[in-house]
Amino acid sequence: MGRQVKPPELKAIEGGRDRKDRRQAAPADIPVPVNALGEPPRSAKLTPREQEVWNLVGSELPPGMLKMVDQFVLVAFCRAVALQDEAAEKLRASSLLLKSPKGMVMQSPYVGIINTQAKTIKALGAELGLSPAARTRISMGDAGEENDPAAKYFA
Repeated sequence: MGRQVKPPELKAIEGGRDRKDRRQAAPADIPVPVNALGEPPRSAKLTPREQEVWNLVGSELPPGMLKMVDQFVLVAFCRAVALQDEAAEKLRASSLLLKSPKGMVMQSPYVGIINTQAKTIKALGAELGLSPAARTRISMGDAGEENDPAAKYFA
């Protein structure tokens, strides 16, 4: 795995890694959030926390950035965030270290859940363009009118 792409905002402040990067201007086609994503599909049956994450992501994404097939990735992202939050809440209410039935001291299983979900959130977030580095690789093409009844979810 190579180095992460430096977001254009940081390049403008710090300059790039070489002379060529310092002379380049920030790309003009980086998506700018305009409006909300819409409602998730009913089949997803999101919990209130998952719905909250859906709405937050929807308020940050530019319209037309996601297609209908991307709903599965976004639902998985929402569930990962909600599961990580739930595990963190349970970890706060319990101990970081536990004793096994044989008397061995071990890490709480909630720590593993939190770490696994953090990796999932990072990977899915990058797929959806939710990090500064991921947004530098997104190019918004011409979005034509679609006659799709589900287009209101990903407008």
